[in-house]
Amino acid sequence: MPQLDKVTFFSQYFWLVIFFLTFYFFVLKIALPTIVTIFKVRKRKIQLMATEVTNLKKEESSILSNYDAVLVDSFNTSREVFNSVISTSNAWIQDSSRQINKTDLLDVNEKYLNTINDINKEYIAFNKIKSLL
Repeated sequence: MPQLDKVTFFSQYFWLVIFFLTFYFFVLKIALPTIVTIFKVRKRKIQLMATEVTNLKKEESSILSNYDAVLVDSFNTSREVFNSVISTSNAWIQDSSRQINKTDLLDVNEKYLNTINDINKEYIAFNKIKSLL
């Protein structure tokens, strides 16, 4: 069997040692430093991204708090404006209705009051007649 031939043991061991030493130094000097550099770059990128994320979250929270403050302020301002418009319009409606009742509807109001007075008189008279019966 050629595998067990004692003459070729030395050359096989020699080339085995040469191959593995070459492979070992290749991995030690070229492959591992490259892999370590890649891992360091990745780690640094992840750290930078994490700081960017925290900065963006802080900025987002400040923007949201500013937005909430502006929103509350605008709601308060709109409420004040709305209440002012309502009170002004109510005052205008009351003044207009008084003015219209004093000028344009004076005759109609007098006729209405006279009619109610007549109806009330008839009601009283009817009740007196009813109580007599």
